[in-house]
Order: sequence, then C-alpha cells, then structure tokens
Amino acid sequence: MYEKNKIMKEKRQFAGIIMAFLLLYIIGMGNSLCLPEAKAEEQSQWYEAEEGLNAAGDAAEEIVIAVIDTGVDTAHAALQDCLWVNEAEQHGQDGVDDDGNGFVDDVHGYNVWAGNGDITDSDGHGTHVAGILGMKTEQDRNFGYGAHIMIVKAGNSRNGFSAENCVKAIQYAVQNGADVITMSLGADYLDEKLEKAIHAASRKAVIVAAAGNESAATGESSFSDSTNIFPAGLPDVLGVMAYDSDRDLAWFSNWDYAPGTTVEYEIAAPGTDIYSTWPGDRFKKQSGTSMAAPIAAGACGTLVQKWRENGEYEPAAMIGQLVFTADQYVRLTDQKGELHFFPRINLEKALEVTPQPRVHIRNVTVDDNTRWGTANDKNGIPQKGETFQLPLEIFNLWARAQDIELYVTTEDKNVSVELPDQNVESLASRNSVSVTEKQNAVITFSDNMEKGQRVLMDITLRYKNGYTEDGKEYITKGKLLLREGEKELLYYEEQFGKEEQLPEASPAASGTPKPEASPAASGTPKPKVSPDISGTSEPEEAVSKGPGQSPAMSTAPYSQQPQTVTASVTKKKTKLYRIRIKKKRLLVVTEPKAEIVVKIFPKNGTVKQAKRKNRFFVYYGKADKTGRYVLKTDRIKKKYKIQIRVCKKGKAAVIQKWRLSC
Repeated sequence: MYEKNKIMKEKRQFAGIIMAFLLLYIIGMGNSLCLPEAKAEEQSQWYEAEEGLNAAGDAAEEIVIAVIDTGVDTAHAALQDCLWVNEAEQHGQDGVDDDGNGFVDDVHGYNVWAGNGDITDSDGHGTHVAGILGMKTEQDRNFGYGAHIMIVKAGNSRNGFSAENCVKAIQYAVQNGADVITMSLGADYLDEKLEKAIHAASRKAVIVAAAGNESAATGESSFSDSTNIFPAGLPDVLGVMAYDSDRDLAWFSNWDYAPGTTVEYEIAAPGTDIYSTWPGDRFKKQSGTSMAAPIAAGACGTLVQKWRENGEYEPAAMIGQLVFTADQYVRLTDQKGELHFFPRINLEKALEVTPQPRVHIRNVTVDDNTRWGTANDKNGIPQKGETFQLPLEIFNLWARAQDIELYVTTEDKNVSVELPDQNVESLASRNSVSVTEKQNAVITFSDNMEKGQRVLMDITLRYKNGYTEDGKEYITKGKLLLREGEKELLYYEEQFGKEEQLPEASPAASGTPKPEASPAASGTPKPKVSPDISGTSEPEEAVSKGPGQSPAMSTAPYSQQPQTVTASVTKKKTKLYRIRIKKKRLLVVTEPKAEIVVKIFPKNGTVKQAKRKNRFFVYYGKADKTGRYVLKTDRIKKKYKIQIRVCKKGKAAVIQKWRLSC
C-alpha cells in the first residue's frame, strides 16, 4: 500500500511539472500584450521607418521560414502570396501522402499537435506572427523580405505547447527544407530532448525564439524575479528581446543581464504596437517579444540567402552576423539604476560585412595534477615549486574559426612558460571546446616565489577565418591574475577579435612565429588591480581623480558595449561609450580628456522651477587619460533626472538624458 501511494504521489508531482511547463509556454509569450483592434487601412507604422531593417523586398525570396505557433488563417487575403506550398500535396489527392514525406496533406505546413494537415489558427497568435513576415507594408515589402512562410502548428493558448510537440515541429520544419525557424514561445524549464533537437536543427537552419514578457533579467542577476527562458537562452538560438518606438527596451521584455555568459538573448527588435493580420480577414496591433522574434527571423532569412553561397556556410553563424554588425543600441535602466545596452539589427551592414570568427575564453581553471610535476598536490591552487596547466574553454560566437593558437606570457621572473606545440584546428560557429593538454601551455612557479605573490599573465588567442580566406588574423587578448597559494583567479578579456592583415607571402597555416616564453607579452601596461581578488565578484571601479589613473580590472568575459550611446552619433561627434549609475555614483566612459557637464534636477516641473527652489545641480569635470569620469553625490536619487553633456575639443557634443529609477 505504501509503495502504491508513493508511486501515485510521484505521478502527481510529474504531472504538475509538465502542466507548469505547458502553462509557462503560454504565459511567457503565447498571449502577447493585446491592443485595440486596428483597421486594415492603418498602414504606416513606426518600425517600418527603422533604417536597420531596410532590405530589398526579394532579399529572402529563396528562403523558407517556418513559424512554429498556433497555426494560421490560410484564407486571409493578406497572406495568400506568402505561404509556403508543398506542390505535390496541393495538386495531389486528399488523405494521401502524395510526396512521400511521411505527412498527409501538408500543403502549407503541418499540425504536429493533432497529427494532420489542418493548420487552422484557433486563437490568432500564429496568424499575427505569420502576418509580420508575410503581410506587405506601405513600402510594398514584408518583414519576411519575400520568404515563403511554412506553418507548423504545435499547440494553442488554451492547451500550451508541450516539449514533445515542439520537437516534432522542429524536425518537420528541417526535414521539409526550412532555412529559418521562429518560435514565439518558451518556458523557464529546459527539456533535454528539446535541447538536443534544437542543437541538431541549428546545423541546418537558423533558430530564433522570443525572450519572454515577464520584464525579468537572466538568472545571472541578483534580482528576485530573474529567470532564464528557453529555448531563447540556448547558445544555438537567437534570443530576441523587444524594444519600443523610443528605442528603449520595452517595459515588458525579458533581458540579458550579463552578455557573453551561458544564457544569452542576443538581439533586440521592434516589439510594441506591431500591426499584423488576424483571423477573419482582420488586422490587429499587438505587443510582445512574440512580435519581435519574427522580425529578427526575417532578417536572418536575408542573411542566409546572401551568405550560404560559400561552402563553409553555417546557419548558426548568422546569429553572430546580426550581433557583431550591430552598431546601434537600445538601453534599459534596471531597478538598481544601472544602465544596460542591447544591440538592435543593422541589416544593411549585416548583408555587407563578411562573416568573421570571434573566439573568446569562457572559462579558466588551474590543473596541478602530478603528471605535470611531482611537487604538485592536486588541490587546484597554484603554489611555489609547482608546475601546472590552465584548462581553457573557448567559445566561438560568429563564423567558423581555424588554426587557433594559444600564447601565454608573463613578465614575472619567477614564472616560466612552455608554449604548446599543437593548435585547435577548427571551431564551428556557436560551439565551444576545451583546449587539450597538447594545445595548452605548461606553467611553473619557481621556489623563489614569495608567499601570496600576485602573477599577471597575458593570454592571447590567434586564429584565422574558417568561412573564407580573407588574408587576416584575428586576435583575442586577455589578462589572468593568479595569486600564489590561493584558488581564486581573475580573468579579464581586454581585446576581442582584433583584425590584423597577414603578410601576403605568409603560408595560410604557419602564421606568426610564437613569442618567447618570457617578456614577449607586449607593451600593454599592467592595470591597477583591486586588493580583493575574487573570481566571482566584480572589483570596485577606480574613481577618476585626474590624468594618470588606470581603471580597475573587470571580470566581464567580453564586451558588447556600444561604440556610441545614441543612434545619431557620427564620426564628427564625441564618442560616448558607457554610462553606469550605481547607488550614489555616476560613471562615464568617453574619449580621453573629454569635458563633461552633469546636470541633476527633479523629474517634475521645469528647469526654471528647479533653479528657483535650489534643486538644480551642475557638475563640471574632465575624463582622465583612460576616458573615465566618476561623480559621487547624494543627489543621484529617485524622482530626479539627469543630463550629461560630453564634448572633446574639435568635436560636436553628445547629450544624454534619462530619468533615474534608483
């Protein structure tokens, strides 16, 4: 009896998990934020004017984009010319698998939920998503750019989308020639079979998914409501956030707290007041990351058509193609007052720039196994007299990389380095690999080293483009800080994917000769290091007091910071790289020696009223030689807004304004 009750209890718990999973699929993204129904003649929309989304109307006419959703209204007049057609089934017999693909009557797609060819949309969500890709805009193009839209029905708002049906939908799409797959659905639970299906599909199609509508940061943050949404957060998937007409991240959009880590939402696309088709020949405006995802999917379709001509084409590389060609950003100020930036699509540039590799070091540890030296104690702590390796995990975020060489150097006379004889031959897009023993450097701390001594090491990766021979070498540089006798280490990537032209006579595989094991680490000055060395917490940023002061070392794995903060900045304007507000401190990173004016005043009322009440505060300063300026004041607080003016001599000023939410 006890065993029977136990089994029944386990069954109820399992059922509860599954139901929660199904429900979250809908709560997160299936029911996007509804707005009043729009009339068919409403054509001109704010996002149609976004210059980053401009491409020819036939830029993806050879592409098939699969929409995994709630189905579609196939009779809608605005969708008649865009739906994918299985001609053998269209001209075949009802109830017969005319093309022999294992699916009966799949004329425009398939219903994996019911196991038949009926893809009728029962609630409108799928029709709206498909219309974003297929409905013609006022510019006589759609955001599918002429692509053929394959419909795969996997569920509805009432019953949700099970992981099993999503797996079937992905497999159907790939089997029947989809080049891009978009999913405006997700959950905070990752099914192992779904993850494997997506990984396999990403080798044949670009996978796109919505980040979700809970206004939540990814799980790396300390916020109580943080969560990871899948499949958007997977490395094989382009996770799409939503932004509004002010080019701010939409208030409802989930967002990526720490770009460059294991859970990623990579790009932002328009997601508010999106006008599209609705069942019954109607039209409606909706908001949500569900609406942003198909816009990004359409952009991916144009890239696939453009770049798959090369024999080394990888669909996953198109994720990096959108992210690393983005030169405009949307912003978000979080509940702590910190400013975050997220890239938005620049399709014109993504169609122009040749795909390139971008390899970065994602994980560093210490291996002091006795096979490296008899004095080792295998505790993972670098100690004097020990010989050890630094096991590295490297991750490629863009196009295929090849001939990846590792260099480890230091200026410390008590440390010797033996460089590896082998390199990593190739690393596919969106893939990671752990560097093997023969591909890694061997490091020895001498017996003369002082107890607790700090050692700063330069780690450099040199690699070539595996997508095409472009005659360039790409360089990723970082600094590793170790302390004798302590397990904690600190890695900072200071240069990511710098390009250098290879000499014309240089053989493709040989590259530059390896540097000597000692001071070859360059003329890069050592950064000032915070006394508290920790591999998990971020050191305090150095306060700029004037020229000559260096910033503290950062723990960021790599930077996706914007080249400029505003969309209108040109080469003639002063560059404003980063603004960060934390508690009562403002950090501005701009050009060296740039002049800075900070104005703080209440949100409500006019400037005149603020001055009259002595609530208008102005601060003047200058960035140091590293381009950093820090202001500490109790006046950075809630219900105030802030204006920053940055100007370098001979260049136009840049002005930024926003309201403080801290």
